[in-house]
Amino acid sequence: MKKILSPKGITCIAAVFIVILGLVIGSFSDLNISKALAIREVDGKLVLANHPVSSIILNDLSYFGETVLFGFASAVIVLNLVRKKSKMTVLDKILSICFFIGIVGLMAFFAYKSMKIISVTSFGFWHYLMIVLITFVMTFLIWYVAVNLKPAIIKKSFIPSIFTVITVAASNIFVEAAKFIWGRIRPRDLVELGSLDNYVNWYQVSGHTGYDSFPSSHALQAMLLLLIIIWMAELGASRKAKKITTIGILCWTALIMFSRVLAGAHFVSDVTAGFAVGFAFIYIAFVMYERKMGKHLYDDNRLE
Repeated sequence: MKKILSPKGITCIAAVFIVILGLVIGSFSDLNISKALAIREVDGKLVLANHPVSSIILNDLSYFGETVLFGFASAVIVLNLVRKKSKMTVLDKILSICFFIGIVGLMAFFAYKSMKIISVTSFGFWHYLMIVLITFVMTFLIWYVAVNLKPAIIKKSFIPSIFTVITVAASNIFVEAAKFIWGRIRPRDLVELGSLDNYVNWYQVSGHTGYDSFPSSHALQAMLLLLIIIWMAELGASRKAKKITTIGILCWTALIMFSRVLAGAHFVSDVTAGFAVGFAFIYIAFVMYERKMGKHLYDDNRLE
């Protein structure tokens, strides 16, 4: 009973309640909610409501946060491998090269997704030029900040970087696999087809169909920003600062979840599932960190 009533236990109960409530609501009202928020009928034809803030700005910002966090964590790992007192081993060199290539590739992927969101037609010369420029600028800024950190901070950031890279990679692989298996159609895809007859409920697994609505990767990406708390704990942030940051990230996650439904990109059950996956992976990361470091994440007291 003591564990259940602890802050961690209450948080888990609240998260499970939110997930169950979201999935139940989605089971009965997914399509109706999307019709009320995102889908319009004009002259007998289905059209997507115009919400540029949710469909463009918030969409891109959601990618940005996770991309920068993962890229910076990778840079810190490379710097810790490079700055070893002894000579670098062959494995260290291989890992360093792989992480560097990964950073560049990740920045290029973000740039591509950004241009894809902005562009309403096929890619032209300026789109590709912007992809190259965004990739170069973001990679340079990440390395510039990382290299100019004090050696002590780089060393302290190694553990948070490991947790960040593993958690982000594992959770995204999980979500992409789930998308492939479920094959659920998006609200905006229904609009493109001109009919709501192809709507499928979240608990119906369609297999690979080319659609990828369930679960929402944006909801996951917003939740993954909570990995910042591990960084704050290692760098000595106060308990108050960590709690304020947590509340801010949860509010951001709620905003992203609503914006994805508003943009016609997902149903309520999609963003609920994305939140559930994000919470599960964050919870695992937090528990493993506490066991490894032997202290509570939020109050900095040693584990009993």
